[in-house]
This record gives sequence, structure tokens and C-alpha cells, in this order.
Amino acid sequence: MIVGITGGSGAGKSTALRILEKEFRGAVIDCDAIYHELLNDSTDMKNEIAATFPECIVMGKVDRTLLARIVFPEPRKLVRLNKITHKYVAFEVESLLAMSRGLIAIDAIALLESSLKVYCDKIIVITAPEGERLERIIKRDNISEEQAKMRLNAQHPEEYYIEHADYILRNERGLDVFERKCRELFYEIL
Repeated sequence: MIVGITGGSGAGKSTALRILEKEFRGAVIDCDAIYHELLNDSTDMKNEIAATFPECIVMGKVDRTLLARIVFPEPRKLVRLNKITHKYVAFEVESLLAMSRGLIAIDAIALLESSLKVYCDKIIVITAPEGERLERIIKRDNISEEQAKMRLNAQHPEEYYIEHADYILRNERGLDVFERKCRELFYEIL
């Protein structure tokens, strides 16, 4: 079974995935981690990014902070970046899926607009209040409130995710409650 887990940054996807991995023995494919690896390892992807956003290249490498400052305030630029990166990430995920068996979770913030959603038997959306998401992003990524707000503003609104969900997990009453909700849902659908 392949489960897609998505939702906005800071909603709690990592918590749900940790439970799925440790308690339900699922394999997790983290699209964000794959993207970061490809930024270092994929010459083709780096070259495409450099051709489109040359100002984010520092000493031959993609400077993620500069790239974020370029694309998050301007939706058209973010779409152009995603058009480049999604195909490389999808190829890697498809390769991992071909080698995997059992319960697999695809963790992708852009799952719904990518080609990867067709592989998912179920799509679980994680939501959380925006203020809590903002605090988590600032703490997790060690960035300013302004940078965190740019990221949140560049993402789809919660309604977009909910509209495409098979299941919704709301992360709004503390970690213990959210973890219990995750376990209950996973027992129900797996």
C-alpha cells in the first residue's frame, strides 16, 4: 500500500511519518530530502536551476537561501523552479517505489500537483493552525518570521489540500492528541 502524506509546511507531517515508520513499519520516501540530495548530486538539475536562476549560484553550488528569497515572493518563479525540480524528484521516487514492498509513505508538500499522486492508494492531508505552523517553521529551519511567512504564503491554502484528501488529520490540540489521532487513523486504514 502506498500512502501519500501532504499538507503545508509545519503542519506535522514529520510526526505522522515517524509514527507510520516506527510503529507501523512503513517505509518513508521524503521528497524534500530527495530534493536536497539532488541539489548536491544532480548536475542536470543544478544546470537547469543555474540557467533559470543564475543569481542563486554561489561557488558552483545552489545557495538554497538565495533561491528561496528569489522564488517564494514571486509565484511565477516558484512555478518555474517546481517545473524543473519535480521531474527529477519524481524520477527518484519512482525508482524507490520500484524497489520497495509493503507499506510505503510518500511525504511531499507538492504531492497533489505532482505526477506522484497517481501512485497513492490513499492521500492523507495534515493541517494545523497557521500561527502554530509559523512557529514550527521558524524553530525547525532557524529562519526569520519574515522568511517563514514567505514560505507559507507561497503554499496552497489549507482548503486546497482538504479538497483532495481521502483523510484529514488536524494537528491542533497538542502533540499527544495529534499522535493519538495519527495512530487511530493508521489502524483504521492500514
